[in-house]
Amino acid sequence: MHRGIDSPMWLPPIRLSNLYMSEIAALWPAELPLVCLGRGGRFLTVATHFREVPWAEFAALEIRSPRQDSGPMHSGYIGVLSYDQFADLPHDVAGAPPRVVRVESALVYDRVEGKLYVPRQSEARQPGDVWVDAAALSERLVQSCSVMPHFCDALQLTPAISDDAYESLVDRVIEDIRAGRYYQLNLLRFFDLRERLQRRELVARMDLCGGVMSGYLELPGLTLMSLSPERFVTVQAGNGAPEIVTYPIKGTAPRHDGDPLADQKAALHLTASTKDRAELAMIVDLMRNDLQQVCRLGSVKVDEHAALISACGVHHLQAKIRGALATPLNWGALLQKLCPAGSITGAPKREVMAAIRQFEGRARGYFMGHMFSLSDDGAWDSSVLIRTFVGRGDGQFAYAAGSGLVIGSDPVSERLEIAAKCRAATQHAVMEEYKNMASDAGGFTYGFQENL
Repeated sequence: MHRGIDSPMWLPPIRLSNLYMSEIAALWPAELPLVCLGRGGRFLTVATHFREVPWAEFAALEIRSPRQDSGPMHSGYIGVLSYDQFADLPHDVAGAPPRVVRVESALVYDRVEGKLYVPRQSEARQPGDVWVDAAALSERLVQSCSVMPHFCDALQLTPAISDDAYESLVDRVIEDIRAGRYYQLNLLRFFDLRERLQRRELVARMDLCGGVMSGYLELPGLTLMSLSPERFVTVQAGNGAPEIVTYPIKGTAPRHDGDPLADQKAALHLTASTKDRAELAMIVDLMRNDLQQVCRLGSVKVDEHAALISACGVHHLQAKIRGALATPLNWGALLQKLCPAGSITGAPKREVMAAIRQFEGRARGYFMGHMFSLSDDGAWDSSVLIRTFVGRGDGQFAYAAGSGLVIGSDPVSERLEIAAKCRAATQHAVMEEYKNMASDAGGFTYGFQENL
């Protein structure tokens, strides 16, 4: 039994050699919403009893110190926030409002131990609750043959602007940087997916390509599937005060599946890249400053400067910054100080957010926003919504990817970096690729997130 999972709340764990979101989606009632976290990480959490709650209700909750023995998310809150909600610019966010669900119970599958934890569910329900019999669902999962989808077909993206138009925007950003307006700006390209996708196709891609912070949220009026490898902020137990940690990533190198030597060379080239390390250093300074606004004086420290992380299709560099959280503070106030993430804005933050709106010419919506979960144990975890598909209705989806532009950026190289990020999410994927990239830890874990 894991830390933070109390025995009276659970039926005896079930041994399963593996469990895939595709299997759950096949058995899940088609008419019901579906909320799950983390197929790419150690734990898979699927909400079996939940209801949507107003953002204001959640935002007013006070942050409390998490339990030392917090385990995987199994009850609490799960939600998604748009980039624009916190951009502090005049815009219409009606198309991407914050969506939050209160999770009363959830199935939790531990990929490392091969165990499925099934909650003892209350029959008590409120109007509007989504309730699925977790015990009956688990029995059907045991009876079904655990078969991972063999492959996902490649997807085709149509860009909103031409390559030439994008490269022209990059040139204009570099001119601004040379003029001293800002140091780094994260510029997105937006795409429409040509194919129409249904639930099972989406979660199959999550099974095969999901990053450690992957998640799926299907609520009335919204379908969002994220393959994100980027953790944003965690709040966990600390010494005398809750500890807040952020994990910005910058720099991208395409992976070479089937060629380990070439893949290793690509990783080494990235870790030695002066440009990519400089990009990350700028964002570390920015996010360290953001943390200092909510942390005890002198407590903010940089633990890692440029660690290599390898996700499906790409390598990245990651930093790790921590501090002791100042209290009292509610979740709305904390997020207002920290969001949106520095890794997908640039520096200085306020100036680049204004420039981003100018150059992109549209709201970002949920792209580059955040998916989060708050356990009833008090532990918080959150992602940056990169490698994310957002539904536009009738099976149609949009996608966005960007890169950090600095004074030494080359427009063609930046375009190719974005292409690599698109391939990571849309490539033809087979079972072996997933096995190669899957991590034994990480991903909405609470207490296990040290080993990304």
